[in-house]
Amino acid sequence: MNTSIALSFILKTNTQCSYLSLRRNLLGDEGAIELAKVIRTTRSLVYVDLASTGLLSRGGTVIFRALQKNESITSLDLSTCSGLIHNHIDSASTKELIHVLLNNKVLSILNLNGNAIKVAGIENISRGIAGNTCLLSLKIAYNEFEGGVKCINYLKRIVCDANLKELDISGNKLGNKYFEEVIILLAKSTINRINLSSVGIDCN
Repeated sequence: MNTSIALSFILKTNTQCSYLSLRRNLLGDEGAIELAKVIRTTRSLVYVDLASTGLLSRGGTVIFRALQKNESITSLDLSTCSGLIHNHIDSASTKELIHVLLNNKVLSILNLNGNAIKVAGIENISRGIAGNTCLLSLKIAYNEFEGGVKCINYLKRIVCDANLKELDISGNKLGNKYFEEVIILLAKSTINRINLSSVGIDCN
């Protein structure tokens, strides 16, 4: 039996499983397709960790599409951690994330650190997050978006329109220009954990 199909079978059969970590296993997009079938229908899974599992654009897309039907998962980790296996979820994948953020009523923690999300992906996140009251933690550190009028405006929307308590945008080269506006909004927000490490701020 194919390993990803076997995993899917186990999770469909074991309806008591609430915690699933497959971190640092090479699932790839084919594995993601099988797991998406479980995510779509599970009522028991609450925590899912797919960090550094070799997900590409297609894998991210199918996971986000499945989440639109899910009513149990509160924490999803799709980040890249140290090691040889990287996730490479890109801006195209985040088109499906818009619908997750607009319609999913349970997801409260989303970690997308270390992927390949550019400015278009930040726009998609900002579109979905408007009016979202359940997402409390958003991590988009060390992606591929840089400072500029559009990017800063999308970040401002994320800060102003959501109910976030934690925001991590570290490792993205945002620089000084326009970023002062985001700093002012962050100061006025209800976010209590803010990570701005290595974003290119220069106070000199």
